[in-house]
Formats: sequence, structure tokens, C-alpha cells
Amino acid sequence: MCSSDLTPTSARVGQSVSVTITGTGFAAGVAVSFANGNGAAPSVKNVVVVNDTTITATVTVPRKKMGSDPLWDVRVGSGATTNALTVLV
Repeated sequence: MCSSDLTPTSARVGQSVSVTITGTGFAAGVAVSFANGNGAAPSVKNVVVVNDTTITATVTVPRKKMGSDPLWDVRVGSGATTNALTVLV
């Protein structure tokens, strides 16, 4: 399983956005999360595996103090795309 792209690539603090993740080898029930940023991690819900190359989901950036590094890696299953989401003030 490999994720290669997240669209859109940014979201504002307090905002919820619909995202599309593309890659390969996606299967129903795969976990999607964010890691390796600073501050409160964006949350993911409404994950839908459209097919083995596309996932849609809703990402919410919490209204909490942002850390010094606004870049987050997106994790899909055991794979990750580094610096996939930038949190904007």
C-alpha cells in the first residue's frame, strides 16, 4: 500500500476539508491518519476507499495552538507521504 498524493495540500486551523488521497493498493477498512507534525494532529473521518487507487475523507484541523512545524505526513495503512498537508493560520 502506497500513498502518493493528497489534494488539497493545505487547510486552515478550525477548518474541515474534503480530501482525495491517491496511491496504490488501497483496500476497504484501511486506516488514514496524520503524523510527524507539531501541535494537535488533524483528524480524519468519513474515509471511503473508492477503489484501489483512490480514497476520499474529511480532514479537520483542530482550533488549538499550532506547533512550530505546520507540515504533516499523511499515513495510509503502513505507508506515508511526507509533508502532505500544511496547516495555515
